[in-house]
Amino acid sequence: MFQGDIPREKVADLGGRKLESLIKDIEQGLEKIKALEVVIKGVKKAVLDLYRKGELDGIIAIGGSTGTAIGTAAMKVLPIGVPKLMVSTFVDPHYIGEKDIMIFQTPADMVGLNYIMKRALSAAAGAIIGMVELTAKAKPQKPVVGITALGVTTPAAMGITSKLREKGYDVVVFHAKSQNLDELIEQDEVFGVIDLTPFELIRLHIFHPPGVPPRERKDRLEPALKKGLPYIFIPGGLDMHIFRGTPKELPEIFKSRKLYRHGPYVTLARTNKEEMVKLSQVIADKLKLAKGSVAVVIPLKGFSALDKPGAPFYDPETDEVLINELKTKLPPNIKFVVVDAHINDKKFVEEVIRVWDELIENIH
Repeated sequence: MFQGDIPREKVADLGGRKLESLIKDIEQGLEKIKALEVVIKGVKKAVLDLYRKGELDGIIAIGGSTGTAIGTAAMKVLPIGVPKLMVSTFVDPHYIGEKDIMIFQTPADMVGLNYIMKRALSAAAGAIIGMVELTAKAKPQKPVVGITALGVTTPAAMGITSKLREKGYDVVVFHAKSQNLDELIEQDEVFGVIDLTPFELIRLHIFHPPGVPPRERKDRLEPALKKGLPYIFIPGGLDMHIFRGTPKELPEIFKSRKLYRHGPYVTLARTNKEEMVKLSQVIADKLKLAKGSVAVVIPLKGFSALDKPGAPFYDPETDEVLINELKTKLPPNIKFVVVDAHINDKKFVEEVIRVWDELIENIH
């Protein structure tokens, strides 16, 4: 056995309790979760303090369900890019969220050492050492533009990315990872945002699928707007709900909708007119928070690869509800552009870039 540099007594203190008192409460029937909250609070403070002092280059934790809860909580307070490795017997997406945490799932339980666990733990040690030694420490050298995307808007994301790079930007595309984009915005590493695919607004404000971790924060869209970054809103992916499971497993109210099997365990359902009205208010309320240059760019011929003539979700009347509602609800200082093209068309990409250039000109 060896003593840690930060003993458990110190961790408890940082969490707001004395260890002796906490142990006594547990013995007298305190719920485990209450004690766990104290430990997590203390560990997060200790880890963040080490990082701020420049004494932490990477983090590795080991444990079962409790150890994973503590370890991943500590990892989440660290910025994107710091190597993070959770060695666990218990893997659950709730613990990881959208964070850049590497999971090493052990092949056996951690009850003493044996040849299997020695092999696994040595591999984990090698992994974190390699991650720390090889992780690039460079800061952005060019203005960074964040783009949100899904597979159904990938052609547009690729086209916009290519043109922005030609203009000297560094572009980062976030595939269903907008929380990471928001974190980088808060770290002042992002120059501007083209929110091509704000699909999370549907499950945050319209209908949250049962059994799906609520990973996104309710302030989706807001960090960039409040920071005053140049920002373009595009309704990519707002034509669909995304569910885990087969059509038979969908909530009853969605079974009569237009459905699409995106994969063995993913089913999509078309949004309706009533939901578009609700979405328009959510979007308008958020865009009114903008402290910088903002534009809304709308593709008239469909919001995703599934929303075009001949595709299963093509429904121009429903899309038009969102467009018309936004026209009436957005303040006049927000540029509103309608493009007679599909979201993945070259024509639409070119118009987005034109609008982006106008936003940047307004800054200067």
